[in-house]
This record gives sequence, structure tokens and C-alpha cells, in this order.
Amino acid sequence: FDMQMIAALRAAFPSSSIDYTAVEPNEAQLARFVERARHEAPAEVQISAHPLRAEDYRPEGRFDLVHYIHALYHMPASEERLLREALAALAPGGRLLIALSAEQGGIYQLMGRFWDRIDYSFFTSGLFGQESLRAALDQIGAPYRAEIYPEVAIDVSACFVPASPLGQHLLNFLLQADLAQAPADLRQDVLAALDELAYTAGARRLLAHPSGVFVVQAAA
Repeated sequence: FDMQMIAALRAAFPSSSIDYTAVEPNEAQLARFVERARHEAPAEVQISAHPLRAEDYRPEGRFDLVHYIHALYHMPASEERLLREALAALAPGGRLLIALSAEQGGIYQLMGRFWDRIDYSFFTSGLFGQESLRAALDQIGAPYRAEIYPEVAIDVSACFVPASPLGQHLLNFLLQADLAQAPADLRQDVLAALDELAYTAGARRLLAHPSGVFVVQAAA
């Protein structure tokens, strides 16, 4: 998403330089992004990379844009604090952009079926989606605009192809767990549940993943 965001910013502000700050605790993933940006981003884009959790990052200045693109799921119990800190870090007129899926979506339903069989202790406060975000923003008192895309779906066809590396990767993503070492009966039950939740569109199997984009703007 970062390279897409950089491209969108360049298109919207072609005559402006861009200082882009990336915060990512996975050092290998961060290094891949920095290397890709070095080759693909225009010279007017300056990248600052911080191998930190968002919870540990302390900005030194203000930002015109802070975004959490399908990221707040991975920061359990810190969501409201991160929202407050992001809003405090905005420059006058700056925007906080958040993308999240709905808690009624297929991934949440699939994970919910295996809550007692897969270790989800990381999600200490449950699963954080659009509904939780609305409640958190209301609690903070931050007015927001939301665009909801109920038609979004994930193509999970590869999950039903035996020994498919893509299918295994997708299953790990959908369950937020490494199923490679899981017992055979658990993997079979996961596939059965996914088969029940997914729908058929032509030759593809799709899992509903309704998503939304929320924007909070700081006072000018």
C-alpha cells in the first residue's frame, strides 16, 4: 500500500516534495520497502524508515497525512491511544486516513469459528474492525467521514488447490496463524469452514471482505 500511497500523493501534489515516514517493526519487510522505494519513488520523495512498533514511535514533527491501511488489527489494546496520538501529530488541516474491514466480514467469521482451537491470545481485546473504529472515534469525539465498500471480496480459490503455495499463504493470512504445522484435522476443518463461508462467482471462490475508508481532518 505504501507505494500506491506515494504514487497517489505525487499525482495529487506533482509540484511538492514529499517526506514519507514508514514505521514497521518487521525489519526485513521495512528493508524491502525502502529498497523498492529507492528504485521506484521519484527523487522528490524522501523516505524515513523506523524499525519500531507504532506504539513505540514518537514523531518529531507534524504530518499532513497519517495513514493506517489495514493495520490497526495488529495493535490490540492500543487502538484508541494510537488514534489519539495520530490526531495529535497532524498539522493544521492534516488528515488521518484509516482503512479497515467490517467485523461481519468473512475473515472475522472464519477466525471466530476457531477462536478456541488457534492461539489468538495476541488479540487481547478482540478483533478491531469498522464497528470498533466508529466506537473509538465517537469516544474520542473525532468527527469523521466514511466510505464503505460492501462488495469487496478476496479470491480464495487457491486455498482449495492441494499443495498450492499461494493457497497455504492465503490460509495463513485468513486465519492470522501459521497452519503449516497445524494438525491435519484442524486444517481440514478450516477448509470446510472456508468452503461454507465462501461463495462461487464463475470459476472463482470468493470470501466477502467488506471494507471501508475513514477520514478525520484536523482543524485548519
